[in-house]
Amino acid sequence: MKSHFSLITSQDDPSDTQLSNLMSQVRQLAHNRVARVDSQLTEALTQAIKAKKKSAATRTPHNA
Repeated sequence: MKSHFSLITSQDDPSDTQLSNLMSQVRQLAHNRVARVDSQLTEALTQAIKAKKKSAATRTPHNA
């Protein structure tokens, strides 16, 4: 039976170092994106809480 392992790799395949560098870049980009989205969500939540407090403060009590 002939081995087909030679079909899996070729001279054009990236090296382990190249793959490691690429994965590091991907992780860094993912981290940056998560941090940016987290910051945006935190800001939106802060604004929503402030708006709710402002709305509650300006509303007249119904039981008064």
